[in-house]
Amino acid sequence: MVESVSRGFRLREVNDSAIGVAQSLPGVLAARNAGAGKLKVTYDIAETDYRTLQEALRRHGYPGPTGRLQRLRDSWYQFQDENRRANLEHKPACCSKPPPGASRRK
Repeated sequence: MVESVSRGFRLREVNDSAIGVAQSLPGVLAARNAGAGKLKVTYDIAETDYRTLQEALRRHGYPGPTGRLQRLRDSWYQFQDENRRANLEHKPACCSKPPPGASRRK
């Protein structure tokens, strides 16, 4: 099952090379130039996450903004990816039965 998410990465310059870097990573479903210095990437959170994409872009010479608001946004996106991945891995209760011990009252 693919659990996709789309994120925008602000870069000084978005060109074919930046799109190629993003598309070369496992789990990336699509990458495109969204205009105004923004790279739009759709990826499967079961295979990759925001921080991995961000670090790959930086390693290849595409650093994004580093201000306080951007660091907050980066942390928020990474938290969302980790939370969604944890929800995918969670095993639900079977057949609408509560887990053992849930029906005991004190």
